[in-house]
This record gives sequence, structure tokens and C-alpha cells, in this order.
Amino acid sequence: MTDWNLIIQGNISLLWIQECLKKENSNKTINELLKGFKLRNENCDILNSGTLFMATYLLFLYPKESELTNVNIEDINIAQFQITALGEKANNEETDKAYLLRRIRNSIAHGNFKIEQSSIEFKDNNKSNTNLFESKISIGDFGNFINDFMFKAKNKYFKQNNV
Repeated sequence: MTDWNLIIQGNISLLWIQECLKKENSNKTINELLKGFKLRNENCDILNSGTLFMATYLLFLYPKESELTNVNIEDINIAQFQITALGEKANNEETDKAYLLRRIRNSIAHGNFKIEQSSIEFKDNNKSNTNLFESKISIGDFGNFINDFMFKAKNKYFKQNNV
């Protein structure tokens, strides 16, 4: 089921960018802008779960899965993921970290995740429901994981393209 709160929060974050770019706001302080903006937008923080998942979709779903497998994630910390159902790897050559990333990506792609207060629970399964994967992580730790991954992908891209 769609979590419309995520969509609304993500949109509020985008509206904040628009608010900051308006000419009539150019002489206002950030504090002045933010106070009025939050009052008009349900007191929603600018950085929120919606923003996190906009970044998650962009980083994990926009690139093709084959491109993601080329990113060296072996030194990214995954210890914060609490795995409650591991499932089985389809490919024995896949590292534990690559497996985790693939299952998290599948969970996000199919909208099989749930945000509860300060944590995110990911679920993934095959069509016959015989390969369940479940994991949980705090929102802050997931944000750090996303940033670590993004920097690895960025460095690989620039190194590969001699930029």
C-alpha cells in the first residue's frame, strides 16, 4: 500500500527549494523563510523520510541493476542492518553485501518497505513466496548507507570516465 505521507513529505522538500528561489525571498534570512514555510506546510521538516526515499529511488532504481553490481561496496558498513529473514542467494558468487543491496533494491522497487517512527523495514520475496528477506535499519543509519553508496558510485563513474 502506498505511503502517501512519504510522497507529501518529499513534495514539501521540493517546494522548499522553489520557495528559496523566489525573487521576493532573496533578502530574507533562512530562518525567516523556514518559519513561514513550515507554518504553511504542516510543520514538516525539510529533510524528512520523503526526501530520503527520493534519494533512495534515484540512487538505487534509476541506474540499471547491472551498473550497480559494478560498484565496489565491500568496504561499506552494513552492520546496522538487522536481518530477520535472510532468504537464499540465487548466485553463490554474490557477496553478502551485494546480496543485501539487491534485496534492499528489490524491496524499494516493489514498494515493500515500511517506515515506523525512526526505522525502516524492508521485505522482499520471490513470486512463489519461498525466499523471504526481511531487514530493519534506523532512518539515520540508512541515510549514512545511502551516502556511502552514492560516493562509491560517484567515484567509480568519474574514475571510469576519466573525469
